[in-house]
Amino acid sequence: MERHSAAVFVGQAIEVTEQTEAERQKNYYGVGVKFRVERYWKGVKTQEIVVHTRFWCCHPALNPGKRYLVYAIGKKLETGCTRTVPIERAEEDLRVLGQGKSFEPSATNTQKPPSN
Repeated sequence: MERHSAAVFVGQAIEVTEQTEAERQKNYYGVGVKFRVERYWKGVKTQEIVVHTRFWCCHPALNPGKRYLVYAIGKKLETGCTRTVPIERAEEDLRVLGQGKSFEPSATNTQKPPSN
């Protein structure tokens, strides 16, 4: 599960952005979802991250205010047909993933993760 993903994290969806006219002209029908990252395992450099999801994929609707375990693939970080789930249905995956990393408590939205 995790090894095929470009980014894996738990976060709260904070904003949904509709596709642009340029994206529609390229037949991209999806939305960008900005997350505030709480915990991560890979592919996260700042406390806020945007992932993309297409309307017709087999994913949960990503709604602002809700928390998710997100598996994102590709350079554009798409959820596509991944194991992305609402946090209340992620217990088994979280157990397998382990503790993960988090940002410092005083982190701002653009703070980078601590060095290990």
